[in-house]
Amino acid sequence: MTIEITGRHIQIPERERARAEKRINRLKRHAGRIDEARIILTGEKHRVAVEAIVSSGRQTWKAHEETDDISSCITAALDKIEAQAERDRARRKARKGRTSTRSLASEQETGPPSRQRRAAPTSEKRIVRSARVPVKPMSAEEAALELDESRSDFIVFRDAFSEKVSVLYKRQDGDFGLIAPEW
Repeated sequence: MTIEITGRHIQIPERERARAEKRINRLKRHAGRIDEARIILTGEKHRVAVEAIVSSGRQTWKAHEETDDISSCITAALDKIEAQAERDRARRKARKGRTSTRSLASEQETGPPSRQRRAAPTSEKRIVRSARVPVKPMSAEEAALELDESRSDFIVFRDAFSEKVSVLYKRQDGDFGLIAPEW
């Protein structure tokens, strides 16, 4: 791990260098490993600006801070980087449990899962997508004509004779199925 602390137009006290190195080493909790860390302090009149860049594998975190005090400026910049690293770690953890779209696609290509996998307890079911469907009054024959012309697999309509909501759907054999409630 390379730690580079540079001062432009300002002298950096050893105490602040040691504190910055200690904070960067503490980042290993969130990042795992740190490849490179650069801290650039710039002194301008009564202000101190810090630019901190920390690289870990594929991740690079950057922070910029300006205050009157060197110590608080370095601390604030490294706090920002630590928060970024913590967020990235939380994202990786949350993502690790999910199945990828590639694995889902390959599972669909291979066919249905075995009976043993079906018997295993599954996670809680959830509604992925919902839509509002207008319910028009029409006969079952009119609904069949409209369904035949559309890309949809089903149509919800109000039966003109019985005034009940019904569903007409396309079957795999090419015919239509009708679901009519008995109230």
